[in-house]
This record gives sequence, C-alpha cells and structure tokens, in this order.
Amino acid sequence: MRNYIRIGITVILAAAGTTACANDSSSVMENHLKAESEILSTERALMSLEGKNPAPGSLEVFSLNDYPAPAAIKEKIASGIRARSAGATIVAAEKIPDQSSILKELNSMSAAAGNATQKNFNLKIPPGLQADLSSTLLTGGKLLSTQPAGVLNKSGASGVSRVFQLQDGSIVELSEDDYVLGGTKLKLVRETFNTTVNGTPGTISSIRSIEGKGMSTLHWVTPSRSYRLVRVAQRNFDASRSEAMLTKIAASLPR
Repeated sequence: MRNYIRIGITVILAAAGTTACANDSSSVMENHLKAESEILSTERALMSLEGKNPAPGSLEVFSLNDYPAPAAIKEKIASGIRARSAGATIVAAEKIPDQSSILKELNSMSAAAGNATQKNFNLKIPPGLQADLSSTLLTGGKLLSTQPAGVLNKSGASGVSRVFQLQDGSIVELSEDDYVLGGTKLKLVRETFNTTVNGTPGTISSIRSIEGKGMSTLHWVTPSRSYRLVRVAQRNFDASRSEAMLTKIAASLPR
C-alpha cells in the first residue's frame, strides 16, 4: 500500500481533459515518460514502506536533441513547439472548459480529497507553501477554491491549487508545488521555453475557438517550486491580452 499519492494537475486542465494546451509538447513528453514515472513512484512507495525517506525532488533541463526517444516522438514535440510560436491554436469550443465543468471538477477533487483523508493521508498545506497574492491581480477576484495538490503523504501536501473568478468573468487558477519536498523529478525540454518569469525560463501558450472561448497556460519552475497559471475566458478571448495578464500575475509573485 502506498504511503503517498499524487493528485491533480490543475483543476482547469483536468476539466479540459488534458494536461496541456492543444499541441503542447509537454503532453507528448508526459505520455512518453509515463512508464519511467511509474517506476519512480514504485521506488518511492517501497522506500516509505521500509521506513526510509525518499530522495528530494529534482529538476533536469535538457535539449530535445539529447532526448532518448524515437524520431517520431521528437518530431511531435518539435511540431508542438512550432505551433506555439505561431500563436494561439484554433480548437473546437468543447475543448475549452466552461464554468460549469470547472465547478464540477472542483467538487470531484473535493470528493477525492475526502477519500484521501479516509485513507489517513494528511491534507494539511504546510505553512509558507502558499504564495502571498496581495500584490497580484488575483486579489480583485473571488476565491472559488483552495485545494491541496502535488504529493500527499502522512505529513501533508507538497502543493496547493487556488481558483479565482476575476471581475471580467474569466477563471484563473494558480497551482504551486514544492517538488523538492514532494520528491518529484521534473524533466523539461529547453526548446519549449518561450518566455521568462522574473528571469526564470517558462512556457506560455494559448488555445481558442472561433466562437470566442479561450484558454492560456503559463508554466515555470524555480530551483524548488513548480508554478502553473491557467486562465479560461468564455467570450471575447484575446490571446495576447490573456498571456500578458498571466505574465503580470506571475511576475508579481514573491521571489
């Protein structure tokens, strides 16, 4: 029996049924690394059962050229990078979650958290894990949810997810994960970086429908934490404005 579990990517992306924006190379990478992740998870579980402390998490950044994958996989990743640089990807409207599906996912994650509690996992969010948002645009929004995220064990959660509804009607989620604390090993492809957050390389991308719905995602990783901001708008979506908003929020977070 595992002494830890890993929950949620983000509420919004779960509601969208994807771990990344359309054509995002990270989704291809995640699928290809799934077997390796399962092996690492099994190793962590065995260490916990033996009373050992799993190794702290780590971050590895490498070039696509050095990635040990078949040429077809590399080309899919490269295609995703090219698509992102071309601007927002056009998708079917149903690929972008609406408010009802996001709220449904919030309820689902709350139920999952309840099940975790019954299995003696601690849902406590460690002090200092939640970034101070007082200097960000999120203070003007309505907090819809605060959920533990990342890795859950007997001690608590390694991450937290907060969902807000802003005055313009859009929904923004900020997910933070102390991957060192959680023992998560992150691998990032250098070529996917297309922006910076306070000097830290990051990846930003958007998808939109011809009806005006849209979603933007910004992801960046510091030496100890992984951050992801997601914004969904149901109408009049402007990718440039949306990405600028997420970048401003990210830059306002404490360093």
